[in-house]
Amino acid sequence: MSNKDFCSDGYSSILENLRDNEYLIQEDVDVLIKDAFEKKTIVLTNISEEKAEIVRRALLENSKRRKFE
Repeated sequence: MSNKDFCSDGYSSILENLRDNEYLIQEDVDVLIKDAFEKKTIVLTNISEEKAEIVRRALLENSKRRKFE
């Protein structure tokens, strides 16, 4: 998923890292950022279930890494 040492405070940075590692395409990132901006929360229903799970796992991994910074 994300690079082993990747850690970020920003949702968009996490999504861009997933795009850079070819888990998401730019259109997925655009939809997720737009939904988050409009709804003021993370919305994963407008992408495939598989990609939504990848984003969930990346967010969880990132959260765990941030605790140990």
